[in-house]
Amino acid sequence: GFRHADSIPVAERVIAELGEKSGKFTVDYVRTDEEMARKMTPEALRQVDGVFFASTTGDLPLPDRDAFLKWIASGRGFAGAHAAADTFHGFPPYIEMLGGEFLTHGPQVEVECRVDDPKHPATRPIAGSVKVFDEIYLYKSYDRSRVHLLLGLDSHPNDKTPGHYPIAWCKEYG
Repeated sequence: GFRHADSIPVAERVIAELGEKSGKFTVDYVRTDEEMARKMTPEALRQVDGVFFASTTGDLPLPDRDAFLKWIASGRGFAGAHAAADTFHGFPPYIEMLGGEFLTHGPQVEVECRVDDPKHPATRPIAGSVKVFDEIYLYKSYDRSRVHLLLGLDSHPNDKTPGHYPIAWCKEYG
């Protein structure tokens, strides 16, 4: 799919800095199909506590997609940013685990995201709302009752039609 060439290195750097500053985790990267074949096997994942999909898109060459989801369901961590919802469209169990699937987006726009859970660790540092300038994703296969919304909009990011437009959420899986 589309390679987010500008944002992926930024995500890599920020995640690594968060680990270094907190001392809570270290980061290893999977950047090629060969690395994925080696580092994402069920055996290799036993040595890892969590995985972050930084703007992945399309069908990734995971050695065993079902085993990957079982690994997450066993209590391991998964986080996905931006186009992680544009990954594995033809693999419904992934979409179910994630909680939503990319449908489309309009042009980049600045929006003010409402904080839906100010006590959650991910949103605790945000006071009231946060401004974002991006192409705001719209989702399908999204069920509001099956996720814990963290950030949202009350109107369409581009045409301002009232409604529920999720920006960030979390979800228990397994």
